[in-house]
Amino acid sequence: MSAILPGAVIGIIGGGQLGRMFCMAARRMGYRTLVWTGGLEAPAMVVADEAIDLPFDSKQALAEFVSRADIATIEFENIPRATLEAVASEIPIHPSADAVAASVKRTSSAPTASLAPTLKSSKMLPNSPAPSNASAPPPC
Repeated sequence: MSAILPGAVIGIIGGGQLGRMFCMAARRMGYRTLVWTGGLEAPAMVVADEAIDLPFDSKQALAEFVSRADIATIEFENIPRATLEAVASEIPIHPSADAVAASVKRTSSAPTASLAPTLKSSKMLPNSPAPSNASAPPPC
């Protein structure tokens, strides 16, 4: 993949708060942004250079998006896989449709019962008792 240089248009699928922050950071680095909102009132529309305010299953929106963006990314993981694959067939998209699909298949963010004892002993869970050989941290 070749470098995407300032002046290029970064297409963002989704237009929430993360998309808004992405647009603001991209502008500071010299990039233009195109937000595809999915047909929702989206905070990123206010700061994006361009916006497509149509549903993610719109063929018109897809055609506009891939013709105006040089590269694409996503703002949240619940974009239809078919939309991501259609975009990927025309322009580079990161993360890939496969990676996004894997993130959507999460069943729970809570640790499973079999992992809980391991996580508690490694101090990764809150309210874990301190080990008996714990010493006080050094003074600052």
